[in-house]
Amino acid sequence: WTPYLKASPYNIIRFLSSEECNAIASVDVEGEIPHALYRFYMAYTPVDSNVSLIAPKILEWQINANEAHIIDWGGFEIAKATK
Repeated sequence: WTPYLKASPYNIIRFLSSEECNAIASVDVEGEIPHALYRFYMAYTPVDSNVSLIAPKILEWQINANEAHIIDWGGFEIAKATK
């Protein structure tokens, strides 16, 4: 993501939860179903100046290393607003 983010002096970045990812994209798992499926997408918007935002709530979670998990991660750009 670095080349995309470096193309703008500032970016608004938001991470989507598993529930939000499920609402916009399906996922199919073949074979044995894992203990858990975690999905994280980064959505970013390039902006031209510093923007003041409210700090997000940080969610905590733990993964048991003795159980099978699938981590689905990705991201996308939300187009810069035009006047």
